Amino acid sequence: MLSATIEHAQDWDEHFPQILFGYKCGVQVNTCLSLHMILIGHTPILQVNNFLSLLVNVYDEDDPKVFTK
Repeated sequence: MLSATIEHAQDWDEHFPQILFGYKCGVQVNTCLSLHMILIGHTPILQVNNFLSLLVNVYDEDDPKVFTK
């Protein structure tokens, strides 16, 4: 991910926090969980989730058939 993101070899450290966050939030194939879920115990809470929950129905984790507003 790092080599695909950087344009110059000197500025890799500026992109590292975003790349690491993306890696930790990505679902791993073997465990079907993200590293954040494994280490912290819940999915990461992003600021964009608060905004999107106002626009669309939110999936209820307790009951997969129920949507809440």
